[in-house]
Amino acid sequence: MLRGLPGLLLLLLLLLLLVVLLVVVVVWLLARLVTVLLHPSMVHFTVQNRFDMLPPEEHKHASVRATPRKT
Repeated sequence: MLRGLPGLLLLLLLLLLLVVLLVVVVVWLLARLVTVLLHPSMVHFTVQNRFDMLPPEEHKHASVRATPRKT
């Protein structure tokens, strides 16, 4: 029983290392995604940047319009 123990421990250690590496990669990817979502200016081309080129009266969405729509 003791002969297979070092190999089993090595296998468990490698598996633990793989899981830790996977968690680090997933957290890094989530951090990059959150950074991009919270700071759209870091993205080269976004919908918001396209709307900024239009005059305020041409904005269709209420959250983008600088002036209220005249009715």
